[in-house]
Amino acid sequence: MKRKVLWGILLLAVLAVVPVHTAIPAAAAAEKSVDETRAVKPDGVVQISNVAGSVRVVSWEKPEVHVSGELEVNVERVDFEVRDGRTSIRVVVREHAHKNTSAYLTVSAPAVSSLEVDAVSASVNVEDASPPELERPIRQSVYARSVSGEVEVNTWASTVELKSVSGGVSFSGAAETLDAESTSGDIQCAGAHSADVRTISGDIEVANADSVRAKSTSGDLTASNIGRDAEASSISGDVEMTLASMNKVSARTVSGDVTMEGALAPAGRVTAGTQSGGVTVSFPLDVSAEFEINTISGQVRTGFGFKSEGINRSLNFALGTGDGYVRISTTSGDVSINKL
Repeated sequence: MKRKVLWGILLLAVLAVVPVHTAIPAAAAAEKSVDETRAVKPDGVVQISNVAGSVRVVSWEKPEVHVSGELEVNVERVDFEVRDGRTSIRVVVREHAHKNTSAYLTVSAPAVSSLEVDAVSASVNVEDASPPELERPIRQSVYARSVSGEVEVNTWASTVELKSVSGGVSFSGAAETLDAESTSGDIQCAGAHSADVRTISGDIEVANADSVRAKSTSGDLTASNIGRDAEASSISGDVEMTLASMNKVSARTVSGDVTMEGALAPAGRVTAGTQSGGVTVSFPLDVSAEFEINTISGQVRTGFGFKSEGINRSLNFALGTGDGYVRISTTSGDVSINKL
């Protein structure tokens, strides 16, 4: 009898406890969040480091930095320190942890602060609010890097540097100088005064820049609405450029076509070449330049009344006063000089 009573008491105790534990999923109980704010120097530097997950940075006018987000079970903490005009936000994971280490952070930072974002397996996104007409950039510098993740930045800064090893890179807004690089991923950028972009495996698209330098090992290159200077090269891919006034322009690909159009600046120099592909260059009717065209196995056609004769596949001629210079060469491909 005593045993039955004791067993009944024990059973009731267990039943009373079980609902408390089963009401909270283990994963939810283990996850946590961060929500902290620090007063900062508005024009200081904000550094952010994250191992996995995502980093999103938005601008505001407060002299504060606010960090919020969700942390997976093996994220130990987020170190958040302010010292000597430099704000540091660093995600720390548990030692020897290889999964459940993601932190999904949103950081609100002053619009005039410089940014340094470093991620391993995480995406990086910077979303600055669109400012009114500017006489100078708002941020001094923006640096964003991810080993394995997309890097997307919309900002107004003097210097912008973006890198991804395995992921795409995109930029919009305005920058005095832009340096963008991806090992395996596409690059898209618009709004930099001077842009230097590189990828090993991926396409490149550049727009609204005064000068461009673009290089891809395997991918197409497209540059539109470029001001004066451009240098583009690809081993396997097409090159297409549109410029307002060609000053110093070079386009070259090993296997692919080259297409360019735009006015030629006074004393401007244009060179284009391909080994396996054609070259098409279009100028306004009033272009003034000396032309030197060479092809080993291809035809030469112009819209200006000149053409190669017989077996001679080279063509030299001058238009206007001939103060500019255009040189085009192909190994196996046609050359076309067209009128806009």
